[in-house]
Amino acid sequence: MKLGLIYNQTSITGSDVDFFVDRILKLKKWNAEVIVCPEFALNAGYPYGEEEARAVLSRIEKGGNMRNRLILPGTYLLKKGNYMFNVLPVFINNKLIFYHKKTKNDEGIIAKKNKLEYISGGGDDGKFMFNKRVVGVEICRDNAMGKLKDNGQVNLQILVDCGSQYPKANALVSGGYFLICSGFNDNQFGNKAYAEVLDSRGKSLAYARGRGILKYEIK
Repeated sequence: MKLGLIYNQTSITGSDVDFFVDRILKLKKWNAEVIVCPEFALNAGYPYGEEEARAVLSRIEKGGNMRNRLILPGTYLLKKGNYMFNVLPVFINNKLIFYHKKTKNDEGIIAKKNKLEYISGGGDDGKFMFNKRVVGVEICRDNAMGKLKDNGQVNLQILVDCGSQYPKANALVSGGYFLICSGFNDNQFGNKAYAEVLDSRGKSLAYARGRGILKYEIK
């Protein structure tokens, strides 16, 4: 299985959305079967309305209609009525299957600024089937809170992140893989974004830091 993890600094106050969309389309041409971006990769710095969010996602759906492809394009802030969510769209075979919603962290600051109420989690447990594997997704603080761990073990544990401290592969079956895609941006030291693939024993199989694409193949 060909993995493509796109890493670059991201922020709740706005990220380089074009950078991530461009790399997603490039990985489609490479026939990557799993494509992952960090938390806030699609974030413009304010909550999208549903129509604007749909326009951003339509850019990702272009080209490369390959079967058995999973795309996690990173999160963005979504406004519905008087409420705001931090959502991760999950695409399988170029179709939007569902949104995974993050637990509460710093998003309440942006919600308050836009006179909205932030709603955390709800609607799913972060688990789904892809290519005969159980996949579990987490957004940043979800991992520290053990949200996925509490819902059983998975073959692929994928953390979409923007600065988690010491993320843990705490929901894997033996022989599984832990994928981390982090947009960590340190105010003092700058871009500390990275991507990493680890096995179920915690051994690092591939790692890259800064800005780019980490490509790796697993069985």
